[in-house]
Amino acid sequence: MPKQPFWFALTWISILWYGFLVFYVGWKGFADILRMIRDLKSGQQQGPTLQ
Repeated sequence: MPKQPFWFALTWISILWYGFLVFYVGWKGFADILRMIRDLKSGQQQGPTLQ
């Protein structure tokens, strides 16, 4: 056991939280890109259009 268990635990909790966020944002971004590609292939437009 380390001499400073509080800081040891805080360090690992921070690393795990950061890893979770990286995975979560990456997964959501991947799903969003797939949705955009699917929408482009089907010809759907969302949002304002420029004229």
